[in-house]
Amino acid sequence: MTTKFFYSFYLILILIFVGIHIGTACSCWPYQSAFCTNVRADDHVILAEVIDFPETYLMEVEIIQNINNAINEDTIVILGQDGINCGEWLELFNISDTLILAVDWAHINEDPSWYLEGACGLHYLRYENGMVNGQITHSLTTQPFSEFEDDMPACVDYAVTTVSALDILEKEGGVKTFPNPISDKCFITSEGIAMEQYDIYDAKGTLILSENLRQPLENIEINTNDLDKGVYYIRMKTPKGILTRRLLKI
Repeated sequence: MTTKFFYSFYLILILIFVGIHIGTACSCWPYQSAFCTNVRADDHVILAEVIDFPETYLMEVEIIQNINNAINEDTIVILGQDGINCGEWLELFNISDTLILAVDWAHINEDPSWYLEGACGLHYLRYENGMVNGQITHSLTTQPFSEFEDDMPACVDYAVTTVSALDILEKEGGVKTFPNPISDKCFITSEGIAMEQYDIYDAKGTLILSENLRQPLENIEINTNDLDKGVYYIRMKTPKGILTRRLLKI
């Protein structure tokens, strides 16, 4: 009798668990650990201070500054994980924490709300004494806020620079950057893919050089004589997508 009872009890729990996760599954594995891998162009990115927790799954914040796509409110209430969605566990935060949050306006459980995603990837960073801290990109974990704000367009573009996009561009156009290591000049050539813009970032993610080409080109020469020795990343925008290459200056 006891064995049958526990068997039935555990079976019910399993069915409930499976039922919940079938209805609310997050199709996003693996977890994306860098903020700029997750933020989208239509996300609202804000600098905000936590002022209250109306519920364990709700967080009220006061907006200090809009960074991307302004929210025209002084305070907002954000939905996190309530047990059946993919939101962030708000137990990570405390009142008076100052955070950078990438939120969107979503209909979760049929109720419209500001929403902080969490199960699929990192959508927050911490702010203290003028510095942004956290996994900003895969190689950048701290940055002055002023630089982070200026680099927000690059942060958004970082999310669409994927290995799959790079593979497609490689197969279709054979984009080449050379020499590598570089000294005073860098060349970009491609077959059938015209470059619309290029940006060069240092290892910390700071934009160093940028040129929006008036006419798309398949062969580009870049003067890199003024760059200090070190690691750089060149981001190339094409009609087919965006790809990034690592460069070494010697």
